[in-house]
Amino acid sequence: MNYISDNNLPVITVHGTFHYDFTKDIATCDRNQKEIYGFDNNVNSFKTVISLVHEKSKELFQEQSIGAIGKYDIFSTNQFQLQNGNIISEQYKFDYHPDDYERRSPIFMSGQTTLLRKVA
Repeated sequence: MNYISDNNLPVITVHGTFHYDFTKDIATCDRNQKEIYGFDNNVNSFKTVISLVHEKSKELFQEQSIGAIGKYDIFSTNQFQLQNGNIISEQYKFDYHPDDYERRSPIFMSGQTTLLRKVA
């Protein structure tokens, strides 16, 4: 179990989940995901998602989320920071059209976000 150093309180890992539809540019997320990112709604566009990634982490986020398309079926990111200060990592699972043998056109991406550090 992980502990906060001085007061020995256990650190509870929080996960959020999402499902992104590439054909509609719609990401639907659960309550935890909404809280981790600081979304106003449970349904968002990719533009909204990227706007909540901290400026210093945007390039890494784009390289690892969009850059993984066609290369992997399942991909885990490095950690990056959101605008609200939270540090997260994500795991993506890509689903492609059955006839897309070159895996160039994903249809859906399902994922899980892990909150590594919450900034108050």
